[in-house]
Amino acid sequence: MVAREVVTLDHLSHGRALLGVGLGEEFEYKAFGEPVRDRGSRLDEALIVLTGLLSGEAVDFEGEYLAVHCPPALPRPVNGSIPIWVGGDWPNRAPFVRGGALRRRGAAEGRARARRGLHRWGP
Repeated sequence: MVAREVVTLDHLSHGRALLGVGLGEEFEYKAFGEPVRDRGSRLDEALIVLTGLLSGEAVDFEGEYLAVHCPPALPRPVNGSIPIWVGGDWPNRAPFVRGGALRRRGAAEGRARARRGLHRWGP
């Protein structure tokens, strides 16, 4: 649903859409009875699925937290992809994150807490 909405916004904005996602706060996980320690792993899986869905290709993913089997989504993003900005930092990040596909932005010392841990995912 989120991927389809973002692609729609991308078309309405003539290719200028971007998606921001976050790791989530502890209280949000506690409110739903979910373990806080799993939030990094959950975000890793969500990024894999979102990247696939935003590419317009079929997605066939089975993870520990998510199972997604979806035919190709239409329409595709105007410029072929949509940047995903990720807020948060977590240990044991997935290999695609450690390998540099997720670039850190705005983590310089002294900036506001809201800006700490901002990353760019994708092209």
